Amino acid sequence: MTESPEAASRALDFCLLIPIYNDWESLNLLIKEIAGVLEKGALQAGLFIVNDGSLLPSNLEASKPSWQAFQFIEIIQLRRNIGHQRAITTGLTTIYSQRPCPAVFVLDGDGEDKAEDIPRLWEKYQEHSGQKIVFAERTRRSEGFVFTVLYKTYQLLHLLLTGLPVKVGNFSVIPFWRLSNLVVISEMWNHYAAAVLKSKLPFETVSTSRGKRLIGKSKIGWVGLFVHGLSALAVFGDIVGTRLLLLTVALFLASSLALSGLFFGAALLDFNLSQSMALLFGFVLLFLSQTLTMAAGIVFFVLSTRNGAGFLPIRDCPFFVEKIELLSSKNAELSNED
Repeated sequence: MTESPEAASRALDFCLLIPIYNDWESLNLLIKEIAGVLEKGALQAGLFIVNDGSLLPSNLEASKPSWQAFQFIEIIQLRRNIGHQRAITTGLTTIYSQRPCPAVFVLDGDGEDKAEDIPRLWEKYQEHSGQKIVFAERTRRSEGFVFTVLYKTYQLLHLLLTGLPVKVGNFSVIPFWRLSNLVVISEMWNHYAAAVLKSKLPFETVSTSRGKRLIGKSKIGWVGLFVHGLSALAVFGDIVGTRLLLLTVALFLASSLALSGLFFGAALLDFNLSQSMALLFGFVLLFLSQTLTMAAGIVFFVLSTRNGAGFLPIRDCPFFVEKIELLSSKNAELSNED
């Protein structure tokens, strides 16, 4: 007789969800660090690894001695590479529909989300009786000067366009019952943290410093980082479009008033306005008029998409899951048949 996932989850404090794309060596080291944290805190946890269509073999054998710290380790195999944020969404949806557990930690597999911070997030989670999502708030980063400058610029741009500061990433702990909210949020497909903020679900933060990669270099690249930032902004497309529209209207009106005042002043004072200056102001107004039209089009396009269901994680994510494999379990009766 096999034990149901619901019954197996009763002995757990929480589960961990880690998306991976080719970064198996880092994951091996991270598993060892997490195992040490669990043993030190006498915490009972299961581990879900989302294999986001990796091209390299998993190579998880090296970390087997540390597996004993986990109640179970399962790997969710995706049919193709769908990207970091979408792998997280698919993993959370799979846990909600097939592998219930009391709470779910989400963290990256490269070590930049430090295992040593797990107990701190868990303590804050318990302070709020499991009623709120708890995020790690980045107060200090470990990247170089160029990245830091670009990231600060992005934070400012994000604040101006959305009205919300960028403080949190994926590293978080979610009450299981809150997954029922998340799996029907279409924006999750673009960006997990931004979708939580957009949905206005209650959350708390814990101040942390971002760690360094455990091994190797990041595989995401500058283009990937740029797309990641745009994905977060896309979640707030209606707000961004409206703010851009209002800004363009304000600039258009200010330029129109300035140009009218210039011509009126020239006529009143009998001042000859140069042709080049008149052309310059004319081009400015033309540019702003076209920008205004584009901004209005973006706003109405974004708002019109609200009429459709869009991508719905609870409905659509299962198509991307090929299988769920049980790698290790302290309960010999736990079935790996799906």
